[in-house]
Amino acid sequence: MSALSNKSWRDLRRRPGRAISTIATIAFAVAGLWIFAMPVLMTDAMNHRIATDRVYDVRLTTTDVVLDPEQLAELRAVPGVVALEARTVYNTTLVAGDRRRDVLLVGVPDWSDQDVDAVGVDEGRAPVGDEVVTDRMNALTGRYSGGLGANISVEDGAGHARPLVVAGRGDTLAFSQLAAQGQAVLYAPQTTANSLAHASGVDSIEFRVRDPQLASGVATEVRAHLLEMKPDVTFPILSMCANPAHGPVRRSSPTSRRCSTWGRRSRSSQRSCSSRTR
Repeated sequence: MSALSNKSWRDLRRRPGRAISTIATIAFAVAGLWIFAMPVLMTDAMNHRIATDRVYDVRLTTTDVVLDPEQLAELRAVPGVVALEARTVYNTTLVAGDRRRDVLLVGVPDWSDQDVDAVGVDEGRAPVGDEVVTDRMNALTGRYSGGLGANISVEDGAGHARPLVVAGRGDTLAFSQLAAQGQAVLYAPQTTANSLAHASGVDSIEFRVRDPQLASGVATEVRAHLLEMKPDVTFPILSMCANPAHGPVRRSSPTSRRCSTWGRRSRSSQRSCSSRTR
């Protein structure tokens, strides 16, 4: 051991209080830097996830409505709309063995082309026919722990059990949050979702807007165009959720700060609102 090292250890033993104080100060300084950096890191991670999943800014819940490609193109052409998807979202019951639980079945129109609320498949493959993708949060929250190849049944609109097979595991931020709130989430081809729900069209229109501060006005325009095409359609809930990367959206009417999503409360980090319309 060198003379310098010997002297350092002698000084530390001679003044232990000063040594402990110095070490504690350095430790608190490092911890402080970590604590102050965490909000920025979490915000960056959330913004990255929002961009990757293409989380919607506005969601219109409708009664079952049939929209052909030309009509969907007209809605996508509304000024201020960046991207728009229409799907069926079906609340039903999942039967796995002797257990029954609430499940949200989310239809995906085109697995290879998802412009809003893109469902990423991390394991397995995209489903075809009577196959589904189970959300990753299902297993983490204990909602459903079946893996690839598992056989399950889901009640259709008439209450009959329909057999399905788990083809993959994945998620998307907008729907995955619901698995932590009390129900399992499954993703299926849109045709399968409609077959199970006994639906003929879609009941959820989700879109991203160019300026989230103007989301309320854009939502009004989209709704007006839809009513022109389909006068009989009704809107049980109008739900807006601005991305955390932007400011809160303008609200079209006095509302609470709870986002009523698919019949269940949402407590996601997105600022949100809901209002009854028509």
